[in-house]
Amino acid sequence: MDRQLDFTYNPDTFPDFPLYVRQLKENGIKFVPIVDPGIAFDGLRGQYRALDLGEELDIWVKRPDGTPVVGAVWPGDTYFPDFSKPAAQRYWTTLLQDYKDLVDYDAIWIDMNEIASWGVGDIKQGCANNSINNPPYVGAIKNGLLADATICADAVQDYGIQYDTHNLYGWKECEVTDKALKEVLNKRSFVLTRANFVGFGKWATHWIGGDNWSVWSHLGLSVIMMLQYNQFGAPYVGADICGFAGPSNKNLCQRWQELGAFYPFSRNHNSAGNPEQDPGTWPEVAEATRKALAVRYTLLPSLYTLFFHHVTEGNTVVRALWHEFPRDTTARDVDRQFLWGSGILISPVMEEDVTQLEAYFPPGARWFDYYTGTEVQTGQQILDAPLDHINVHVRGGGIYPTQAPALNTVLSRQNPFGLIVALS
Repeated sequence: MDRQLDFTYNPDTFPDFPLYVRQLKENGIKFVPIVDPGIAFDGLRGQYRALDLGEELDIWVKRPDGTPVVGAVWPGDTYFPDFSKPAAQRYWTTLLQDYKDLVDYDAIWIDMNEIASWGVGDIKQGCANNSINNPPYVGAIKNGLLADATICADAVQDYGIQYDTHNLYGWKECEVTDKALKEVLNKRSFVLTRANFVGFGKWATHWIGGDNWSVWSHLGLSVIMMLQYNQFGAPYVGADICGFAGPSNKNLCQRWQELGAFYPFSRNHNSAGNPEQDPGTWPEVAEATRKALAVRYTLLPSLYTLFFHHVTEGNTVVRALWHEFPRDTTARDVDRQFLWGSGILISPVMEEDVTQLEAYFPPGARWFDYYTGTEVQTGQQILDAPLDHINVHVRGGGIYPTQAPALNTVLSRQNPFGLIVALS
């Protein structure tokens, strides 16, 4: 970005950036830029479209006295658009259209939209000492302050004060961004959001854990969160593979890449200042990642079919064993395995220095090893899990569409389809 400003690129460090993006797209690679809600204003009036149009439409979240709230994010002091205002749709659509004319993007990633702000409350005025900003009960809030890392609770939006509507800020931005992209791109949209609330899955996808840590416990928790979000009606989710905060390492990253290949939304995401964690950093991780992603790409037609059933019928895409086998009392406690739909069972390793794992195969169905076709016995089983392998099994009684994998989905869609027929 140019000075971290939304809807820009840096003409000095990336002078040919629009050309570069076009070349990526010619090779079948999609481009998804990030857009934060914070709009910088200091010294930019008359020079920055996002600011000037916001002033014209009176779009900002306000203080109780009617002046704009001031926060601090990547570009410095910022205002925040009020996405609950009727004019917000025109504002956001116009800016996304201008951005599309500048850089030929394919989708949008919206971040920092809790609202997140560095500091406590309004960075110019602080927060008034009243019962809204300082209620008698705040729960497990960082430092006991509602406004820690966000704006004051008495900040005003069109649909109410932040105290009542804080959790809806990102939710509403999802809706506005989804509608804007459909108009700008003239096709189905893809919106990736950090903040969300119940029902957001109609408009956006989400990375769970919202900047998780590079630790084994967070690898395990990601499965539980993925299952929960499917129950919430937002199935296109996945955690930051290898972890975001803190340094990752080869063994953790290898197991996480194997698991992450089966997140519906699969993305390795690292924090600035951390050591590299791209799979190519370690040859062993690169090879294990390639093998796991080859399975994912082969099964993409099955995954897409599950999403079709989600959109048309409300089904989950990834589901817990208890969801598929509700009368199985053992299945109720299984949170270290999960299913794609009703028939593809994934059993990842979630602990360090482990090359075997205990997996549960619910009775009443036949189960086959995805890689060999060998049938396994039902009940609790000990499976070999070498470092370069993630266990995947197929339930009998199902037919699963496949497609030969390739470097990206544009190329893989040109390959032959196949079927896995698993006998009941």
